[in-house]
Amino acid sequence: MLTIIIANRNNQEYLRECLDSVLNQTYKDIEIIVTDDASSDCSPDIISGYEKKYPDIVKGILNDKCRGISENRHIGILRAKGEYITTLDSDDYYYDREKLEKEVGLVMRYRENIKQGMIFEYIMSRSCEIPRDFVMAKALYFKAGGYDFSFNLYEDWDLKIRLSRKYEFFYTGCKGTAYRRHGKGLSSAPYPAHLKALHKIYRKNRNLIDRNTMARVRKDFIKFIRNMKKN
Repeated sequence: MLTIIIANRNNQEYLRECLDSVLNQTYKDIEIIVTDDASSDCSPDIISGYEKKYPDIVKGILNDKCRGISENRHIGILRAKGEYITTLDSDDYYYDREKLEKEVGLVMRYRENIKQGMIFEYIMSRSCEIPRDFVMAKALYFKAGGYDFSFNLYEDWDLKIRLSRKYEFFYTGCKGTAYRRHGKGLSSAPYPAHLKALHKIYRKNRNLIDRNTMARVRKDFIKFIRNMKKN
């Protein structure tokens, strides 16, 4: 089984499209856990409606107070029954109906084969396309230490740094998830907040870098920051 954790807060206008895009996937051995972070809109009613319509698939968790994106996702992961997990934000949706089928197929293909794809240095320096929503074994999430609740920006990058230090990444090559920009999400936070979070996470994880590659990774990270400033 694959568990899809959908973190939501006040996204009633997008939540149905998000849920429908998961339910319409060609891969059907799934459970969907929607963790609602004390929404003040109609999100809880929408979640309840999907629970009633799809009782064997959709499960809702309603937080009694706002806990932040990292802890909200973590709560869903703790409840996940699937051997594998993936996350999706409630204001995004799956673009390709075969996204999950392709990803699970890739996981199964490489499960017994020779491994490849150690991309820690590239993820750490942000010198490659950072994987967004992907399928992984739930056990790996906990082995990597899970989300750091102190981060509400780039919390997924922090987790991916720690995952990539130990484990390999593989790509299906499909356009899996549509990333929605609507001016309300965390990605719309002021530029200084982005910069502060990036530097804080880099400093937190730099002890994971091998000494012989430290200079190159730092150089590539500084280059990324400069390009970010320029753009």
